[in-house]
Amino acid sequence: MPRFKMNVFLISENTEGEIFTNEFKMICFVRNSYDDQEVADRAGEITNDYILKSKNNVLFGSCFYSAKKNDKPYNWEIFSFKDKGLDEKYTERDLRHMIKLYTPIEYIKKFRLFSKKEMLTNNKRKLH
Repeated sequence: MPRFKMNVFLISENTEGEIFTNEFKMICFVRNSYDDQEVADRAGEITNDYILKSKNNVLFGSCFYSAKKNDKPYNWEIFSFKDKGLDEKYTERDLRHMIKLYTPIEYIKKFRLFSKKEMLTNNKRKLH
């Protein structure tokens, strides 16, 4: 059966105001894994279903997916999302800080989420 790989990374907030992360790795099935639109639609549908069913408020996150068998993670397709009301509660600077703070470095490197310069700057800050 045709399928694709998908990683979903979410940053959520519970009712007590605690912020935490979740990462899900899954294999998803489609009718035609060569149909990029079908794969993208299915990835969006699965991610949206999880967000709607979540007990916690999902602040933002990213979905990485690929239907190609041996595709390197940094070549995977990606879409990001965030809560519509988030801008009222947090500034853009707060959001960037949360992304850097809560995203594991292995995940940033695997999917090349930030530029090399930005990653080097962040690593230097951790040393001081």
